[in-house]
Amino acid sequence: MKVALSLCFLCFICSLVQAQDLVLTPIGETLCRPGVTNKSPGKGISFSYGLNPNMRWNPSRGTTSAESSTTGTNRRIGIKLKAPILNRDKIKLLVGWNYYSEEYEFNLSDSPASSIFSDIHDQHLKSSRLSLYMIRPINHKYYFALKAVASFNGDYSGLIDFDPRYTRYDVAMIFGIKKKENKEWGIGLLARKNFNNGFPLIPFAMYNHTFNSKWGIEATIPTSIMGRYNINEKSLVLFGPQFEGRIYSIDLQDDPVGKEARYTMQRSELRLMLRYQHNIKSWLWGEVSTGYVRNFTTRFELIENGPETRQVDFVPSNGPVFNISFFLSPPKSMYK
Repeated sequence: MKVALSLCFLCFICSLVQAQDLVLTPIGETLCRPGVTNKSPGKGISFSYGLNPNMRWNPSRGTTSAESSTTGTNRRIGIKLKAPILNRDKIKLLVGWNYYSEEYEFNLSDSPASSIFSDIHDQHLKSSRLSLYMIRPINHKYYFALKAVASFNGDYSGLIDFDPRYTRYDVAMIFGIKKKENKEWGIGLLARKNFNNGFPLIPFAMYNHTFNSKWGIEATIPTSIMGRYNINEKSLVLFGPQFEGRIYSIDLQDDPVGKEARYTMQRSELRLMLRYQHNIKSWLWGEVSTGYVRNFTTRFELIENGPETRQVDFVPSNGPVFNISFFLSPPKSMYK
């Protein structure tokens, strides 16, 4: 589970290595620049709203101390900002801030007042990330990219909380190869320090290929493999599986007298998605997506030092998912 959750970060590498089509001059006359022809647009500023319908949360096999319950809804909101601070031929630096919040509404009549569900009912579980991106062309065929992230994840108040109990660090590096304007691939490594636990290096791969004027693929293996169909210059469709995972540091009632204890909440899911993107006007794009989500085990685990380790696992039911978003992306004409 922990290794699977760490892989969720790799989905964000797509935005790092797939920058806008900057120029389309012959490869031998310029430095290598990430991105392929007809790729999906990059997102400088974006806002998204997602909704998961009712889910049934059942204790996983072997968990005997937990009750089952249902959610009336699960709402998710995301805001992303990304801006360049250095834009030169030989090096590009960008900074970013991502804010993500999700809220569960449980049917509390299904479970006792002291249950986990009553503790996280209507709570805003948040993730706020500060990011630094670097893209460094090596020559006309190869480039190096890096992404460093400090994220703050939990049930805190406000937009961000720098308390170490919420803090996670990620560093991802990728070596990219682009010999043609319609094809690139790369290999990379991810390192993560998650709250008070460290993770080893985890390998991943990137592959982007535009087969013709209509069809292409945009993949970050093993977390996202999306097919692409370009309807025209202003509209496209993306489809395929994506993995997503989240981890939060939260406070739960740990005993009948109401004593609070520090827990981690870890969830992960696999989505089979269909996304439609359309250029509304100039820089403004809209996206509508739907699909089917396969939920894996959601785990609540006591992280404070003590003689006992308490762990409670649930398996949410599967079902449809809906999302709408708007984002700003500079038009390709700016780079010609």
